[in-house]
Amino acid sequence: MSGRAAVRRLLETAASREWLESSPSSLADQSAIETTELIRNALKSNQQELQAARRGESKCYRSPAFGFVKLVKGAPSFRDLSAWEAAQRVEAELRLIFSAEPPGTLWERALGSESSNGKVIDPYDDFLACWDSCVASGLSPLDAAYQQAGQMQIHPRSFGPESTCERDGPFRFFLTVAELLQRARRGQSILLPTQRLAELFGTSAPQISRWRKRGVSLGFLREVKAAAHKRGRATEFVFERPGSV
Repeated sequence: MSGRAAVRRLLETAASREWLESSPSSLADQSAIETTELIRNALKSNQQELQAARRGESKCYRSPAFGFVKLVKGAPSFRDLSAWEAAQRVEAELRLIFSAEPPGTLWERALGSESSNGKVIDPYDDFLACWDSCVASGLSPLDAAYQQAGQMQIHPRSFGPESTCERDGPFRFFLTVAELLQRARRGQSILLPTQRLAELFGTSAPQISRWRKRGVSLGFLREVKAAAHKRGRATEFVFERPGSV
């Protein structure tokens, strides 16, 4: 092998080694690119929804961050994050997308500060509020409430000093799911289907029915519309803390 060929072979080997050593970081870079694209697409879709609502094409109220959160929260890389953790990750992406913007204006540049009805809202605060109440795309309101409850630290006395709540962890978890579901429904009645909740809790439908009755007797749940099985209508409830009304 000539000297020139040997040098060429050495360079090719070095280039191959450099490629192999950089492959893991390339995979990480690919993941970062996908996250950035997710944020870009969610921002674009959110703006389209807001503009449609402002033009009267949609009757649904939209805050600056609502549509954005709904799309981002459903992504696997964001699904298990708290509101604060998600905000930190989103803000890091916004710094890349809007690199020329002053740090204090990133959220307003990305989401705007005006809801569909013209009300001015701080976009960062709205993001945090929506993250805790918004249902991620692909999840039912009930499933989303159950998932959110699973991420919380539920204190034994979070529903008051009543011994029936303090000693019964599963029942407290049930009440937490009902309360989170009520927050997401924003004043509307909620459904607590026995069969689906039994699947989520790993228990029986009669047990869920007993928890619903206990919730009513303790004043946490109020039945507002009875079930009509022949019409396929489930019992409707409102969650409220005793003394709050």
